[in-house]
Amino acid sequence: MKAPRHRAVERSVLAFAGLLTLVVLALSAYLRFEAADLGCADWPDCYARIAAVEQRAGGPVAALRRTTASVLGLVALGYFFFALRRRRRRIAGTALVALTALLAWVGVHTPSPLEPWVTLLNVTAGMALLGVYGGLWLHPDAPPPARWTGRRVAAGVGVGIVFAQIALGAWASAHYSEPACPGLLCPADASAVRIADAFDPTRRLAVAEGRVAVDGVSAVVQRAHRLGALLAFLYIGALALRALRTPAARAAGLAVLALLLVQTALGFAGSLLGYPLWIAVGHNAVAAVLLLGAVRLYHVYARD
Repeated sequence: MKAPRHRAVERSVLAFAGLLTLVVLALSAYLRFEAADLGCADWPDCYARIAAVEQRAGGPVAALRRTTASVLGLVALGYFFFALRRRRRRIAGTALVALTALLAWVGVHTPSPLEPWVTLLNVTAGMALLGVYGGLWLHPDAPPPARWTGRRVAAGVGVGIVFAQIALGAWASAHYSEPACPGLLCPADASAVRIADAFDPTRRLAVAEGRVAVDGVSAVVQRAHRLGALLAFLYIGALALRALRTPAARAAGLAVLALLLVQTALGFAGSLLGYPLWIAVGHNAVAAVLLLGAVRLYHVYARD
């Protein structure tokens, strides 16, 4: 009876850590968007004022985020030592500590509004941390690897596509590209920008008239994000619909399909309504839960 009790405690800790990670991701998105004044009253002229963005956000929300992140760091460290002592899940425990340390290091460089790589690392490392916690919670006993069926490979590709689309969204956010494509359209002159410039990790953003400049590069990044959203919608939607035909995967597929529709609706609403703050934060939060849903679907197929 001792082993089942240990597993129950472990799963509770992993669920708690996953919830904390979701909270940190949502609070980080809120602080980032609020500092940039996303969806401000005089949109878009009031957006991305460099003096406001460069000021480290304070107040109760920032304090709550720091406290939650600190607790999350202690949980990751505790799980690492637990994994070493139990001689199981040591690679996953090391990954948790490494990702937590990376997030702490990136936090030292935050805010850096003219360095898009800071936002990219902050978001993707946080999402990867959430994915690891989700995977551990789903399979805490480390079952023997199943054979690589076509459905399992397709679900694994789906996890990668969701993560890549999240990274594209982070890159677009880091370029303050929301005003670059008003409504659902992007300006034609964006085609003159080189793709290499739009995705150069060393590129610093320019400042014009006291604001982060929104230029052709911003439009290319936003266009790439929207194209990625279309491709992700088609692939993940097909993957979820296929899962509905498999009894063991039906619940996971239904959850992924529902989350995909909500995420798409939030994306359209943000574009059409001038990016209200609550829609942008919700878009980020639902993306994190969608990633968990894709991970769950992969693990369902891994048990086949």
